[in-house]
Amino acid sequence: MRFLKFLASASALAVGTSAWNVPRQANGTVTVTQTVFLTAPCNATIPVSTQTPSSTAPPVTICTPSPSRPSPVQPGAVCNCFAWHYVRAGDNCWELSQRYGVTEAQIQAWNTEVGPSCEIWLDYFVCIGA
Repeated sequence: MRFLKFLASASALAVGTSAWNVPRQANGTVTVTQTVFLTAPCNATIPVSTQTPSSTAPPVTICTPSPSRPSPVQPGAVCNCFAWHYVRAGDNCWELSQRYGVTEAQIQAWNTEVGPSCEIWLDYFVCIGA
């Protein structure tokens, strides 16, 4: 199966625009060799289709980082995070929960890639408030 690429102005398209509607919304100026670049709002859910028409993959969450988002951030941090902690040697989720007055479950929910054992990465930022 070949995938078609389209190009159109990001301002002309909205999240949820299907490949079928791209040429119509781009006033017929789309060619088969071009690419569409869309920006999605924080936490936009975009379903990802598989090659089998009868099933779809789980939705993908797109995060558009805000200018105040630090770097580097451990993957999986929520988009609406407003408080960050830079992980240093000896830090762990229990210690962070005590320091910031949040629960370990909240830290895990705000940092979805830390896993059930709450593995935070040294020298990365993790979300401690959302």
